[in-house]
Amino acid sequence: MMHDDGFSYWPFTSNQCIDKLALAQANNPSLSYNLEWISLSVETFAVEHCKGVCLSENRELLSSVAASLDTVSNRHLLDAITTSERSTQTISDVLRVALCLPYTLDNIERANRLYALLPKQPLQDLFDAYVLYQITFGFTNQLDDWSKYFFSYKKKYAWDDFNRLQLDYGLAILSRSEESIRQLRTSLINSFEAYTKSNYLINSIEINQTARSRLNWLILYGSA
Repeated sequence: MMHDDGFSYWPFTSNQCIDKLALAQANNPSLSYNLEWISLSVETFAVEHCKGVCLSENRELLSSVAASLDTVSNRHLLDAITTSERSTQTISDVLRVALCLPYTLDNIERANRLYALLPKQPLQDLFDAYVLYQITFGFTNQLDDWSKYFFSYKKKYAWDDFNRLQLDYGLAILSRSEESIRQLRTSLINSFEAYTKSNYLINSIEINQTARSRLNWLILYGSA
């Protein structure tokens, strides 16, 4: 499972991932198997996105990812979230995907279910998922609370300046201030690489950054 900076060696395709996710739902395999294919599917989307395939052009794959945990019980998901950082990130990616896709009753129900399983206060590296959820449903009171007491939350939960920028971008979207959205969007793009923790695939020869770590979900939001 390796690829170089151009991602030309990534061995998986969207159709393969769609088929594997469908089989996972039908056969009810172990959660670890399901999460592995979700992770591979998100990476496949990210590879194709880096090659210029936009979110709306890969909607079938993303819809499969959004539906990938429908048959998994809350108890099993919560166990995975509380015991594994990688599983938490993968489950949060399903939430991100559901929120970035066009509104449907299924996606709304998925988002509500997965969001309820996450810690009440946002974690630094999951902050965008929390902001996406709040702006999707227009919950300004929670964003306003995080904004008002940001300094206190920053010390308590190790938030950083990029989280502040993500929060401001979410508030700008809700205010529908085109000028603020445009300015913050530029800042969000320019600051993303400096503040985002990169993940790497390691093999015996080299270490390569994953395409997944380059996905800026707040910028992807609304592009389906």
